[in-house]
Order: sequence, then C-alpha cells, then structure tokens
Amino acid sequence: MTASDIIYIVTTVALVQGICDTFANHFIFFSDTYKRYCEALEKARIKRDNTIAQIAENPISVNSKSSAKAKDKQIKRLKQLEEDYQTAVSNVSLRHIIPNVMTAVVFCILYKILSAEYQGKIIAVLPFTPWTFLQRFTLRGVNFDSSFAFEGSRRVPNMEQGCSFLVIYLLATMSVKFMVKQVLGVQPPSGADKGMFSMIDDPRVERVLKSFGLDIDDINEVRKSM
Repeated sequence: MTASDIIYIVTTVALVQGICDTFANHFIFFSDTYKRYCEALEKARIKRDNTIAQIAENPISVNSKSSAKAKDKQIKRLKQLEEDYQTAVSNVSLRHIIPNVMTAVVFCILYKILSAEYQGKIIAVLPFTPWTFLQRFTLRGVNFDSSFAFEGSRRVPNMEQGCSFLVIYLLATMSVKFMVKQVLGVQPPSGADKGMFSMIDDPRVERVLKSFGLDIDDINEVRKSM
C-alpha cells in the first residue's frame, strides 16, 4: 500500500475543505450582513410564534359581521408574518448555499487535478476481492497493462484487489471533509437548514416558479416524499 499517496490525498482534501470554510467564514458568516439576516430570522420567528399563541389563546368566534372582519384581519396578519418569516429563512439559506456551491466546484476541480496525477495507478490493495460489479468502481481508471506494480518492485498479488484513486478520494471526502466541515464550518440556524428547500416557501421564489409554470403544490409533495 502506498501510504504516502493516501496520506497526500487525505491531507489535500482536508486542507482544501479547511481553506473553503475559512474563506466562507471570513467573507460571509462572520460578516455584519449575515448576522443581521440571522437576527431578522429570529425576530420573525418569535413574532410569528407569539401571534400564533395569542390567536390560540383568544380565538375569534364568527357570529357577526364585525367578528368576521376581525377574523379575516387576523388571518391576513398571520399570513403576512409567515411570509416575512419565510423571506428571512430564504435570506439566511442563500448565504449557506453560495459557499456550498463554490466548495463543490472547487472539489470538482481538485478531483480533475488528482485524477490526472494518479491516472492508471493503483493506490492501495484491498484485503478482500470485491464483487465483480464493484470492481468497475474500485478499478476505475486503472491501466491494466502497466500499473500493477507499486512501491518499486512490489506487485499486486491479485489484480482484482487493486484500489484506484477514486476510492480513496471518495472515502476522504465522506470522512475527513465532513469532519473538517463540522469543526470549521458554520451550521445554518433552525428553519434554514434544509438547503434549497428552505427557499421554496419564500413568496419571492414562489412567484418566480409560478412565472415558469411550475406548480408549488407538486414541489411540496416531492419535498414530503423525500
């Protein structure tokens, strides 16, 4: 097993993720703009929840024309507060989506660079022989004519146990990258932690989707089924 290559790949993944998180923290999450959006989100949540609690404690019974108008006014106020809350959620979510997209682009570039560097090479030897359909994954990009030797004169005892760069890279991105993100990254506040789906309830986004002929109810059904 070429331990130096594995350490290099893992270290590179951790370093790149750390750099991405550091830039995101400096330019977005530690900025006054992001803090204001988070404060606006918390205020909108409190205002909406307090109004819902007041309505539950003092329900209006519709038994006259004046009470019906008061009920309609109450419903409109609650709807406006919900829209304000969803707008605040969307503003915060967008600040998390942007660095996530940029990080994904950076890691795509990193994959291309490392893939070219380790093209055709065996990085490690698996302690078992994987199933045939898994070998298409573990041996992806391996040159069967010349790459079944590594660390000088040592050779892979069984070519089916060879492990390509792709396996090591994916394992590193699923483990090391995730751990670095947990340590250095900033987690979105409650309500804005659903990624793109956090923005769909924003009235501004709904109007854009409707302008393209998309049905919001169908999108919500997809969200519930996921």
